Amino acid sequence: TTTPQTRPLFGTMTAIEPYRLKVVATGYGPNGSTKQLEAIVQRNFFNDLGASAAITMLGPNAQVTLSGNTSIVGGAVPSITYTNGLNMTVSGSASLSPPPEVAGNDVPDWQRSPAAMDAFVRQLKQAAQNAGRYYGPGQTPPNYGNYSAGTGITFMDRDVSVSGNSQGGGIMVITGNFTQSGTFDFRGLILVLGSGGVTRSGNSTLTGNLVIAPYDPNNLGAGWGTPRYTASGTSDVAYNDVYVDGAFDGTAAITDFVAGIAEK
Repeated sequence: TTTPQTRPLFGTMTAIEPYRLKVVATGYGPNGSTKQLEAIVQRNFFNDLGASAAITMLGPNAQVTLSGNTSIVGGAVPSITYTNGLNMTVSGSASLSPPPEVAGNDVPDWQRSPAAMDAFVRQLKQAAQNAGRYYGPGQTPPNYGNYSAGTGITFMDRDVSVSGNSQGGGIMVITGNFTQSGTFDFRGLILVLGSGGVTRSGNSTLTGNLVIAPYDPNNLGAGWGTPRYTASGTSDVAYNDVYVDGAFDGTAAITDFVAGIAEK
């Protein structure tokens, strides 16, 4: 306004929704004896820590090539975060918003080292096996999760090539390289661990978060490899924390799991 004014602002604070709970149960026995059991129930694997960008690239000299009508939109977070060096080529009407940034110290703990990533991936693999959603070489999943709700888990222990018209949601782990063409829409988190990274073309939209983190599970001491992302055509990535943080909701095998138990 042209003249300073005072205006009341109103807000509503909703009830707190904890991401971890400690459940304490006390049992009573004969002669006044008691036994106490404590358990930590965790809401999801992420501890409600959102991703740092629409695309997270872990490793030195990140390689990004964008062409055609592709876009990467972070909104409240950067379009891309990278750990050590970024080599980027942008042509055509491709765009990024906001600009890429170096990843800060607030990245989730599972992204801080290959060892931490590997431990996290092993948890996801076990959860997928328990849910009947683990697919090794030669195995093809009937679907890639629930697109409408952005939930489910799909663990692909190999290179993955997706073409045609398909959808998916929740968490998809790819231990090899990811090549996508045609129309493939996804809501949630895609984690790609292969040295060839991600190659996308056609007309597709990822709403959520893409993490590219190449490493050798048999040589964790070697550190991260070089993350790679190439997109052409109309391949969009738009960050949405609803689909990132809530990717496990509705998946009974891995939601609200017991993180630890103590008997006293």
